Amino acid sequence: MATTVFDSALFRDMFGTPEMRDVFSDEAYLKRCIDAETALARAQAKTGLIPEAAAGGITAKADFGKLDLEQLRHETEIVGYPILPLVRQVSEMCGDAGRYLHWGATTQDIMDTATMLQCARVAIIEEQLYEVREALRDLALKHADTVTAGRTHLQHVLPVTFGFRAAVWLSRHSTVMRNVWSRQKHER
Repeated sequence: MATTVFDSALFRDMFGTPEMRDVFSDEAYLKRCIDAETALARAQAKTGLIPEAAAGGITAKADFGKLDLEQLRHETEIVGYPILPLVRQVSEMCGDAGRYLHWGATTQDIMDTATMLQCARVAIIEEQLYEVREALRDLALKHADTVTAGRTHLQHVLPVTFGFRAAVWLSRHSTVMRNVWSRQKHER
């Protein structure tokens, strides 16, 4: 029995897609945590905080496929977050270099970085937003003459067309997307 719509086979695609569930799956999250830890080690080696050999060992040996996921799940329940048990396992798999894993980092540093790495998969959302924009454009054209009640302040007003309403949604959508794309361009 599903406890949320996200767990439901009936409703889950109303609130997400298989592709987005893959991006935000437990496996993807843990892989991004490992990516954050290995990138941190490489950056620290470049600045001389940890030995180059340690960063190389961490990068080479940190492997999601070698995690004991059941142990990780159990320890996450005890601690309340997955980073401590993850660091423990990855550190062990890295051997001597593992003592430099997570050097100076906080749990929140790694969790936030991993989440942002997941969010960087924005191309999936952009594609879906393009599809929404096209659907709104089609609705606006198809229903240019379909009369419907106008509404303002929760009351009926003079009639408008459904096409006009869809065009307004399209306009708002386009404005939001221009702002997002402009922000992304500026941040690059």
